[in-house]
Amino acid sequence: MNNIWFSYRKDHYGPGKHLGPQNYFKDYDFSEELITKFNKLLDKVNDNEIGWIVRGDELSLIVKGHIRTLTMSFIPSFESEIDKLSVRIDVHLNFLSKDKPTLRDLKDVIYDVHDGQREKTGILLDCFENNGSGITDKEYWKLIMTTWSYGDFNSLCPFRKSNWRDLFKLRKRSTSFLDFFEEEVLVYRGGNSKKGVSWTLSKDVGELFQRDNDQHNYKSKKKSKLYQMKIKKTDILFFSNFRQELEVVVLPKKGRKTFHQEITELELSDRTMTEIKTQLGHYEGLNE
Repeated sequence: MNNIWFSYRKDHYGPGKHLGPQNYFKDYDFSEELITKFNKLLDKVNDNEIGWIVRGDELSLIVKGHIRTLTMSFIPSFESEIDKLSVRIDVHLNFLSKDKPTLRDLKDVIYDVHDGQREKTGILLDCFENNGSGITDKEYWKLIMTTWSYGDFNSLCPFRKSNWRDLFKLRKRSTSFLDFFEEEVLVYRGGNSKKGVSWTLSKDVGELFQRDNDQHNYKSKKKSKLYQMKIKKTDILFFSNFRQELEVVVLPKKGRKTFHQEITELELSDRTMTEIKTQLGHYEGLNE
């Protein structure tokens, strides 16, 4: 799996060591019963399906794509989150054991009151790679587009970017929507990097994202930019007008065909974000 992060605390263990969560327990007053419960959770899956991130006293545990943030200094919460994650893993493993599970079965895995995390790429990848034959290509791409549209910062986190790249290649994409595009398409992207796959058909939307990213960059003082790119319509993976963003998701660079020009940086207008929003007639909390 590609959604595994290994972390460590340099002050305790030195750089370069990838240590499991148990190595941090000695700093906290965990009972033997709780540690046993935690180990039983990890025993349900293989070592390469477990990952974690440590930030201070918070352990973000990733098991088969399911993420839980466990506050180690607060035992009741820690135990409760282990119990919730254990339930999710049981549902997940049940899906993998079924004979050609359906889309409804998959939704039981990725949408549940016990699973408030919005990150779904690791779960989807594991389910589709190992037991997704009962789900049609049409169902697959509808779910991919919905998950992408509701996700935050899809191109930012390394493990999420890697998962998306694998998901995009897993099934043959539909091309019927391409009939609505000209052979060459101008797309725009506003943000900190021109390397992302999320673009828009609207220069105004691109500039709105650029301004929005600038607001998020207030600490670093980094200035985001507005980019333009000309592509062939066959370079488009899918199109979504979720939140009226006219979003075009393009194939990762290695999968694209001929570029007619390099990505260019555009001059920004003097309009404020409010003026841009007013002209667009919408604003739905742009964040990608």
